Parts: sequence; C-alpha cells; structure tokens
Amino acid sequence: MVVQTQGKEFKTMERFKKFIEKHVWIIAKSYKNLPHEYVAIKYLEGNDREEFYHSVHAIRTHGFTAFFGSTPNRYFISGEYYYFTMGAPIMETTIINRAKLENYDFVPRKDGNYQVCKRSQA
Repeated sequence: MVVQTQGKEFKTMERFKKFIEKHVWIIAKSYKNLPHEYVAIKYLEGNDREEFYHSVHAIRTHGFTAFFGSTPNRYFISGEYYYFTMGAPIMETTIINRAKLENYDFVPRKDGNYQVCKRSQA
C-alpha cells in the first residue's frame, strides 16, 4: 500500500504513528487463538481521545478492505503490525486493534479484496 507523503496525508500519518507509539497496547484475552492487542478509548483522556478518533479516521481513509470471515473491515499496515477497527461509525468506535503481520496472511480474493487468514504454525 502506498500513502502520499505530502501535505495533509503526511501529517495524518505522523499523528497516527505518534498515537500508536505513545500508548500501551492491551493483549486481547477474549480471542487467545487469534492473537492481537488493542487500545480502548475508555482508558484515554483529553487530547488522547481526539488522537484516538484521528487514528480511526486514518485507518479508514488510508487502509484497504479485507474480510475476516465474511465481515469486511478496513485494515492499515504500519511497520510490523496491521491495524483495524470493527466498523462502527468513527465517533462510535471504542477500540483500535492491532495484530502482528507475522501471524496472519492477506490472501487475494476474486473480488479484488483480501481475506485475512491466521498463518499456520509450523
């Protein structure tokens, strides 16, 4: 995926990067067989809440569509992680998730999108 690095898009990605580096990511316990981490807005205050929504917008705007099971989501890759939310409207989103790319594959689909698949453990 290529993201423009000029003007507003560059500033958006810089803000996103600062947000993801600043916060402690919580290991999800509900899906132990699908390892991922999350940041929940309920633990954030002040400007961090604004940056949370800005980051959700960045994922949705600069990400790509992929399916997890039969559900489409927007995914954004940065560094060794991919980031995603569960599709609620931006201002109703409460969690940003991330998972290590090494644990999942994005398999091309016939419709031009991708299917998210957990990578088999050798």
